Amino acid sequence: MAEDRTRRVTSSLIKPLIAIMVLACLFVGGFLVVTQYYSDTLFESVEKEYRQGLINTVSVARNIIEPTLAKVRSGEIGREEALRRIRPVVRAMTYEDRNGKNYVFMSSYDGIMLVQPYEPEREMTNQWDLRDVRGTYIIRELVRAAREHPEGSFVRYYYYTLPTVHDVQEKLAYVVGLPEVGSYIGTGIYMSTVLNDQRRIVTKIRHVSIWLLILFLVPVCVAALVILNRNRRLLDEKESRARAEKGLAESEAKYRSIFENSVMGIFQSSPEGRVLGGNPAFSRILGYATPEEMVEALTDVTRQLYVTPGDRARFRGALEQQGYVEGFETEFYRKDGTKVWASVNARAVKDSDGNIAYYEGTVENITERKRSEEALRTSRLQLSQAMDLASIVYWEVDLPEEIFVFNDPFYAFCGTTVEREGGYRMTREEFAARFLPPEERPLFHRMVEKNRAPENAARLPADFEHRIIRRDGEVRNALARTRIVRGDTGEVLKIYGAVQDVTDRKLAERALVESEEKYRNVVENSLIGFYIVQNGLFRYVNRQFCEIVGYSYDEIVDRLGPLDITHPGDRDMVAENIRKRTAGEAERIEYDFRTVRKDGKVVNLRVIGATTLFQGERVPSGSIIDVTREKTLEDQLLHSQKMEAVGTLAGGIAHDFNNILTALVGYADLLRISMSDETLLAYVDQILSASQKATDLVRGLLAFSRQQAIILNPVGVNSIVRRTEKLLRRLVTEDIEVKISLAPEEIVITADTTQIDQILFNLATNARDAMPGGGTLSIETRAVELTEEFRHLHGYGQPGRYALLSVSDTGVGMDRKTGERAFEPFFTTKEVGKGTGLGLSTVYGIVKQHDGYISLYSEPGKGTTFQIYLPVAKGAGREEEALPPVVEGGHETILVAEDNEMVRELICQVLARYGYTTVKAVDGADAVSRFRKAGNVDLLILDSVMPGMNGRRVYDEIQKLRPDIKVIFTSGYTRDVFLDKGIGDGDFNFLQKPILPDVLLKKVREVLGDNGNTG
Repeated sequence: MAEDRTRRVTSSLIKPLIAIMVLACLFVGGFLVVTQYYSDTLFESVEKEYRQGLINTVSVARNIIEPTLAKVRSGEIGREEALRRIRPVVRAMTYEDRNGKNYVFMSSYDGIMLVQPYEPEREMTNQWDLRDVRGTYIIRELVRAAREHPEGSFVRYYYYTLPTVHDVQEKLAYVVGLPEVGSYIGTGIYMSTVLNDQRRIVTKIRHVSIWLLILFLVPVCVAALVILNRNRRLLDEKESRARAEKGLAESEAKYRSIFENSVMGIFQSSPEGRVLGGNPAFSRILGYATPEEMVEALTDVTRQLYVTPGDRARFRGALEQQGYVEGFETEFYRKDGTKVWASVNARAVKDSDGNIAYYEGTVENITERKRSEEALRTSRLQLSQAMDLASIVYWEVDLPEEIFVFNDPFYAFCGTTVEREGGYRMTREEFAARFLPPEERPLFHRMVEKNRAPENAARLPADFEHRIIRRDGEVRNALARTRIVRGDTGEVLKIYGAVQDVTDRKLAERALVESEEKYRNVVENSLIGFYIVQNGLFRYVNRQFCEIVGYSYDEIVDRLGPLDITHPGDRDMVAENIRKRTAGEAERIEYDFRTVRKDGKVVNLRVIGATTLFQGERVPSGSIIDVTREKTLEDQLLHSQKMEAVGTLAGGIAHDFNNILTALVGYADLLRISMSDETLLAYVDQILSASQKATDLVRGLLAFSRQQAIILNPVGVNSIVRRTEKLLRRLVTEDIEVKISLAPEEIVITADTTQIDQILFNLATNARDAMPGGGTLSIETRAVELTEEFRHLHGYGQPGRYALLSVSDTGVGMDRKTGERAFEPFFTTKEVGKGTGLGLSTVYGIVKQHDGYISLYSEPGKGTTFQIYLPVAKGAGREEEALPPVVEGGHETILVAEDNEMVRELICQVLARYGYTTVKAVDGADAVSRFRKAGNVDLLILDSVMPGMNGRRVYDEIQKLRPDIKVIFTSGYTRDVFLDKGIGDGDFNFLQKPILPDVLLKKVREVLGDNGNTG
């Protein structure tokens, strides 16, 4: 029985086991077939999953910037403005996927890297030639893909996994073109990440195969293996579900990052008017600290948010009717009650029943744009009103729509009204039919079509003359002065015209033609040259024309043309102007050109050209005026203005530098007084010597700017040259010979010797640089007398006696063009780093400050000569040597107001050292306050330039409290004292920076002891 039972059990187990083994074999065989197929398709499916992830990321970025691109397509904003808005949005789109940090990059079609969050040093650089390790041009491939497939395309290349780690791996990138702004955006993933996922899946497959093999080899464990296999499947399902949940969380985090970091406001709201959610950008637009605060506060947007409640109704109606709105502009209240303009793009989201669940969309702050538009509208309205008030006859034409717009003065000119014409707008055909003679209508239409072309419109503004038929039948002549407005691509959008009634002028012209003989008599005796040109030759010229060009009438008429007497450099311009008048493109023209007289002299002429009816043909004619002297004077005026502008800059720099020098010189002087060590005293003397050189440099800058109060004394020109001769010989090289020729008798001028020294040093330096191979430097002095004839010939020089200082060299010289610019600030012909371009400008400034004149003569290869004219002193004596002042102290109280801390502390320390009590003030207001508190102040020392209140205003305020208060003003230069700072309308004690301690103490003692001068 037991054996039968065992046999039955065994028999009953054999069949299932055999069946299990057969099924296991079939399963393993099928599994191997499926595994082989799955292995073949595994890489493709995994890569497809990652590809879709890249597409989703770039699509989200593309959708966020779509409103801005739409504005570019509509022409509302330009490409540069769009890029300025898009770049920060794209830069903010960094995210983390399951492989770590990732980002969205952006580049232009010409290779400029616009956005690279993790390699910011590459931004705004040209990466066009960037290659990978296999020689592929990365940026070029990305640009090609974006151009050929702007909807999206994949590109493979090799790149570093991290900017600082040179581990090159294959990268798969997905890019989308942005043709509206000539750029593309994209993101990518390294293929090693895909391969790692594939390896993990293959590993799992191997594990399953091992278990199946064990099942096949150990049939007795089938049941356990089945259970184990079922448990494993459950575990795999759990892990798969966990991975899916993790991927979902990562995806949600990525899009949450985009949502939170977007610069565009994003919102959700209910149809009833409650804000359901929003990103930080939206809360910032509305003035709330956080989105949560905004959601809690905004429960009824119609009442709380919309400045115009009706806008909410229109917004909701549009969403309910068409399901979306784009570019909806409205005004919102911010949290603090201020208003902000916004552009809203939104859509209605419906539930499963088709009812609107909520609204969602983006909000852009357009307050600045609205302000600009309002300013433009106001400007246009003011212009229109001004034109109406001035009764300017005006029209404009919109070329794309071919609509003319007129104003009331135009209708008045035409003898009609806006009511009669049915409004201010009409088509081109209506205008021509109502107001133009039939024979002029084709010409008018050709003019409009001609001005459409950019190459023709480039010559506008231009005159257009035509006739007008008034409503009463009278025909009037009109002259329209036109200008154009272009679009972004250069096309002509509008033509504006101001119309002038020239009927009387036309009548006068006809009368002038009829009285030709009378006209000829006037022309022949005119001081203006007249001419007529036909077929390239002069057909008529008057007497004055012949005198200007130096030819006789017979030598000109029918023998010479305009180009024969024109300077070669101006022939193209003259020929073009003659062609325009000959072709009828311009009836009247004005320009300047150079002519070569018969004697070879070049003179400047001004032409006022027109066309004249001559022998039945309209030909070029006009008048000429010799403007050679006028050109010379204009050039001198322009040069003077340039010098004045740069001089102002130099003066400001020197003024600030004087504050620094005051502290440097003052403290060094105090150190010298307090020190007994001879070695250290020598060091201090070196500091003071260097400081004095810096002071001289500042004085040079101020002399250049003509803002330095120069120290004028009678001085001999010869003595100045003798004193500087030794230094000049050291200044030049050994191969340069210095020759000095002095006037027999001393010539006394009133001058600042330091400034005249500066002139000699600068000119000697220039001469040395002009003679690199050696040569001769000549310096000469002599007395000259300038006359009216000299001034008429040269264009400068007040008549009188002058000391002439000539400095010549035998160097390389310069041409005329270079010589004309020699005195311009910062102009230099030297190499970079070998010249500042201020040497001759400084000389020019010093000469002008001494009421003198300077001229230059030079020829290439023949050297250069500078001639400086300085007025001779009238009745000047010799300056006596002054004994060093005796420095005295005192016990008085002095208020010092100085905004520069170093200068303020120095002055107070010097005064305290000599027994004075000081009260410090950091600015004007502080000075007034401290004076009120101190009460017993004997003297004010005030900086003329301080924040808030200048020195004069401080003095005026304190003088109200105590009229007899004494004052000393200080400044870095004197011009602000007498002109700019309002101190020049009284007689004041003044110290110029840098201030030496002994000078300060002497002036303080002088003012405190002077009872007659309180300010």
